Amino acid sequence: MKTVLVVEPHPDDTAIMAGGTVAKLTAEGSRVIIVTVTDGERGTMDRNIKSADDLRKITRTEASRASEILGVEQQIFLGYLNHDVMFEKELELKNRIMGLIRKFKPHIVMTYDPYGKYEPNPDHRTVSFATYDAATFSHYHLECPEQIEKEGLDTHIVDEVWFYNSPGPNASFDVTDYLPKKVEAMSAYSSQLDSMIEEVRQRLHSAGYRAKFLESGSKKEKILNLWVYPSLSGGRLVEKFRIIRPFITERVGYLLSSNLVEPAV
Repeated sequence: MKTVLVVEPHPDDTAIMAGGTVAKLTAEGSRVIIVTVTDGERGTMDRNIKSADDLRKITRTEASRASEILGVEQQIFLGYLNHDVMFEKELELKNRIMGLIRKFKPHIVMTYDPYGKYEPNPDHRTVSFATYDAATFSHYHLECPEQIEKEGLDTHIVDEVWFYNSPGPNASFDVTDYLPKKVEAMSAYSSQLDSMIEEVRQRLHSAGYRAKFLESGSKKEKILNLWVYPSLSGGRLVEKFRIIRPFITERVGYLLSSNLVEPAV
C-alpha cells in the first residue's frame, strides 16, 4: 500500500487530469490525500453566481463529493485566492506543502508538471514548482526546522514525484476500468465544467460553428467528447505522467544491482 499526496491548484484538476489513476490507486489499497490550493472561486461564466464566496461554497462541496467518489481518504483546502498564486507566494506555499508531506509521509507526491509548455495559469505554475521543491527537500531537518521543533513533525523522504499534464510523460496507466469513476467524479464539478463547456461553445460560435451536444447533450456526453475521447489510445483510457525520482536513487539502484546490500534485520 502506498500513500499518495496530491497537490492540485484548483478543485477539478485531479479529477480531469488523473481521476482514473486516483480511482485505480485507492481501489488497489493505496491511501490518497488531496490538497486543493485554491477554491476556483473566480472560475465561472455563470452570471447567476454573484460572488466568489458563493462559488467557493459550491466548489468545496463539489470537491468533497468528487473525492468521495474516487475513494480519497482526506480532502484539504488551503484557501489561496484563485488566479492569484503568483511567484511571490511560492516560498510560503512550499513550506506549507512541506509540512503536509512531513505529516502524511507520502511515498508519492502528485501535481501539475511545472514545465508545461506555455502554461497560462499562474496557479498551475506556482503550485507545481512549490510542490516539487517541498518534495525535494522535505528530508532535510534544517528546512523549516520549526515544523520539527514546534509542530512535532519529522523529516520525510519522498520516493517519487508524479507530474500530470506533462509535455514529456514517461509513464502511462491504462485506467479504462475506472472510466465510470472518472466521469462521475468530473460530473460532481458542475460549476467548473459548465463554465469550461460554455467557453468551448462560445469559442466555436466565434469561429462560425456549433456542436449540438454542447447545447442539448447530457453532462456525461459532454465530458466524454471534450475530455475522455481525446485521451483514448487504441480505444483504451490512458493517463500519462512524468515520474521523477531523486537523482540519489541512482546510487541506490547501483548498489542493488551490484549485490552490495543485504536484507535489513
